[in-house]
Amino acid sequence: MASNLEFYAVKKLRILPRNRCFYWEFVYKKEVVVKPQLNKENVLGINHTNISPDTNFIEGEKN
Repeated sequence: MASNLEFYAVKKLRILPRNRCFYWEFVYKKEVVVKPQLNKENVLGINHTNISPDTNFIEGEKN
């Protein structure tokens, strides 16, 4: 049995027959992580179609 399992969070216990054995499957509730709101004004775009090997990628100038 898993030692890091919090039994109060378990909502279901499924016993599944597979390959002539029985497997336990614990179903528990998990917190939903909310994605942060991004500011679309602070976006960086890179046009990679005109980059040659002798182009400085950061400044966009030739060496």
